[in-house]
Amino acid sequence: MADQKKWFKAWTTLLIDSLSMPVEDIGRFTVLGCLIASRGDNGILVTDRKALHTLLQCKEIPPDFIKNFNIEITEIEGSCNGGLSVTMKNWNKYQIDSTGYERQQRYREAHSVTAKVTAKVTAQEKRREEKRRVDKIRVDKKEKTSKRETFHIPSLKEITDYCLERKNNVNPKTWLNHYQAKGWMIGKSPMKDWKAAIRTWEDEKPKGEQLADKYKPL
Repeated sequence: MADQKKWFKAWTTLLIDSLSMPVEDIGRFTVLGCLIASRGDNGILVTDRKALHTLLQCKEIPPDFIKNFNIEITEIEGSCNGGLSVTMKNWNKYQIDSTGYERQQRYREAHSVTAKVTAKVTAQEKRREEKRRVDKIRVDKKEKTSKRETFHIPSLKEITDYCLERKNNVNPKTWLNHYQAKGWMIGKSPMKDWKAAIRTWEDEKPKGEQLADKYKPL
């Protein structure tokens, strides 16, 4: 049996539209509707002529009944026992409480709008996130470049003075030519502290030479 809420409109329609109809026809309509609800499919019932006449308690189905309740009865082609297809054309209308249907439609429309807005907001947020990521990469790159640019390339005099101060065995001119040729790179990394680089040479060069011979005044 159909849910009672689904029958709400069927009863109200009957009360309003059938005031001038015979009581027998109203009874037939109700019985037929109940059978379609329990055994039919989407307002269509497949039966045979004898069973239909027994159900509606009549030898012939009154034409007014068919017309007034908008019912269509057609013979099933190739049926050996007088098979009939009974269609209640207003079935879907009777199954819906119009106010509930309208609420459902409004909900679907609102949900559709909300989904579109959510998708739009999500897309915008993704674009903003991507922009933040790109901006961060640019800032990091700029900071690295800036740090590299702050490195001070020493002059030969500065290198010589520092070597004299350290009293080491590093040849300032050799050291300068070496790193100039390498583009002031130590391995694959840019030089950050030229004094530290000089200190790493102190134990790598042969000792024993006189400082006076190595460090001539400019």
